[in-house]
Amino acid sequence: MFLKNKKKLNSMILGGDRSGTTWIQDLCSQHEDIFVCPVNRREFLSKQEVTKKRFFSKLKFNCPLDNHKNEKIILGMRNMQIYHDFRVAKMYFDYNKDIKFILSLRHPVERTISSYQVRAKNLISNGIKKEIFDINSDITKEQPYVQRSLIYSMLKSYLDYFPKKNFFIVPIEKINSNTHLYMNKIFSFLELQKFNELNCERSPTNKRKIQPNLNFIEMNNDTKKKLISWCLDDILRLSDISNLDLVKFWNLNEWM
Repeated sequence: MFLKNKKKLNSMILGGDRSGTTWIQDLCSQHEDIFVCPVNRREFLSKQEVTKKRFFSKLKFNCPLDNHKNEKIILGMRNMQIYHDFRVAKMYFDYNKDIKFILSLRHPVERTISSYQVRAKNLISNGIKKEIFDINSDITKEQPYVQRSLIYSMLKSYLDYFPKKNFFIVPIEKINSNTHLYMNKIFSFLELQKFNELNCERSPTNKRKIQPNLNFIEMNNDTKKKLISWCLDDILRLSDISNLDLVKFWNLNEWM
């Protein structure tokens, strides 16, 4: 089902996997002026939709509006992916040139470890037996769980079409530290009134929660330095467009 009555998505939550986007979506859903698209992630814009032959046809987002009650904001969520090249950004631009993007960031070491753990969980679910998961021996720059920490590389094509003012960039650690303050900054960015009655508890049913009995070897200092060296250019570029010194904020100097 596609959008009806000429109503369009006018805001999107972006991020790399394991960067707090689902929590931000849950918090936004509490605002009376925000309609959250009832489908997200793969259901919103699947890899098949991106790569199939009619790729260059007009993109039709899967966002049913059956329950839309004329809220001011129609909010979608689809994390950026390494296969989301300039053509996907252009599709967003052709669809609605005024879309506002909320971009959630996370410390690259923590995000990469979490993404690696999800990968391990998926391997086990698919019948791959492995007693120990050692990210230090498995990691390479080409691995998807590393590539998704290169946020600027994925964001660049969006910046080629949309002006910087269309982006609200925030580390999830800031939302963790003062949820009401930063969510109201997001609401202000969306030109909505403040909302101070947020229930900030995270959902107890996280389908992607990591199994506690999996045997993971912790990322060592040498691997952290290697990872930061791969991500550093992206981090510096994100610092420039977000007006936030992410190297200092994430205390990355010790790994540089």
